[in-house]
Amino acid sequence: MSLTVSQIIAALFLLLLFGALLLFYRLIREIIPTLRQLRRTIREMELTIRNSQEILYNVKSITANLDQEVQELHDVVAATRGIVHQVHAVTSFVTKPVTGIRSLLAGIGYGVKHLMKRDGSYDYEEYEESES
Repeated sequence: MSLTVSQIIAALFLLLLFGALLLFYRLIREIIPTLRQLRRTIREMELTIRNSQEILYNVKSITANLDQEVQELHDVVAATRGIVHQVHAVTSFVTKPVTGIRSLLAGIGYGVKHLMKRDGSYDYEEYEESES
């Protein structure tokens, strides 16, 4: 039983075809789990994107509320500044006459002490006005 060249070529071709099918089978066996994992990953990414869209919507709503609160706070600060300026004006208006009256009374007090001291009819302890 001798083998002819065509039989050897056919055997090599079948062996090569079997090897190619074996490699193709291994490739498919490795690719299918990878594709399944890729599909799961894409599904999770879709869920994550959906959740992140909800989160972004909530953040946008919170930002709008904060913007409104900041605007209201700005109005309150502006009103407070106006009140502070009015209080400062009233204080300045009242402080000058009070300071003048205080100085006048202090002068009158020193004058009365000087007159009493000159007459010698009044025993007094030295009184010094303290600033408070």
